[in-house]
Amino acid sequence: MNVNQFAVYQLKNIPENRQMRFRTYSALQEKGIQIQCKDYEQVYLGRMQPEDGPEQIRKRFERKLPRSFHGHSISVSDVLVLNKAGVVTSYYVEKEEFTVIAGFIRYGSSSAPLSFDTTHFHIEGKEGNWLAFDSIIIDGGQFFLMEHETYGKDAAWVVLDEDGKLIVDNAYHGFSQTVLQQIKEYLDPVQNVTRLQVQELPSGNSKEKQPLEFASAGSTFKRPEGYFAGKLIMEAGLRGYGVGGARVSEKHCGFIINKGGATAADVRQLMKKVQDRVKEQSGVELEPEIICLE
Repeated sequence: MNVNQFAVYQLKNIPENRQMRFRTYSALQEKGIQIQCKDYEQVYLGRMQPEDGPEQIRKRFERKLPRSFHGHSISVSDVLVLNKAGVVTSYYVEKEEFTVIAGFIRYGSSSAPLSFDTTHFHIEGKEGNWLAFDSIIIDGGQFFLMEHETYGKDAAWVVLDEDGKLIVDNAYHGFSQTVLQQIKEYLDPVQNVTRLQVQELPSGNSKEKQPLEFASAGSTFKRPEGYFAGKLIMEAGLRGYGVGGARVSEKHCGFIINKGGATAADVRQLMKKVQDRVKEQSGVELEPEIICLE
């Protein structure tokens, strides 16, 4: 899979997969069933659009399936794999949402000292043994989130590459945006120097960038230091997500708009959903820009 492509995987139509088909991720976890690529077949490979996340892809395919799509409509138990700017993320399709799953796509050679199944691993300069419990693929390289086997979550996680080299220490929030940026800087230190020289330029046409055609209270969340709230919300797959009449704007994810009949309760519930999902995905806590009066 190349950069900025996505693939759709569906369970192979064999008797062994009947117990997995159309089951939620939590139901499979309760039965101890692992989601593995060997049980699936790729039914579509396509190029991503700039705004694409798993929800946008599902909605587009609900309207019309491409001619080269060789499977049933996207359903629970399918897996969407997105390679966005070199970062590969696998999403398990739920009834209304998506669950990010680790280890579905595995790169690297079998001789590499580290894999998704690694346990009892000694990290140079650190005491005790460590195990791999999450992984991510960036620019063709696989990186592993490691947990201390004795102290578990009481000890800070670390990120290693396939060769067991320590890339990020004290990864308290897993593969957060900060950790992903550190990995990218490790892969391309020259790009990091360039990035530090770039300053954000103000937009000259807010009408094209903001959903002014809908009622809203303006930008919903404050800009977190070092991030953009709209970008974090989009990367969490929430573009167009809604509660009642309130929606995350598809034009600018930093705005919650009234698509019709939205109540204050709808907006508050949607804001809470956005905050929880972004915190889960990136480790960043979004602070509301607007004030909700009870």
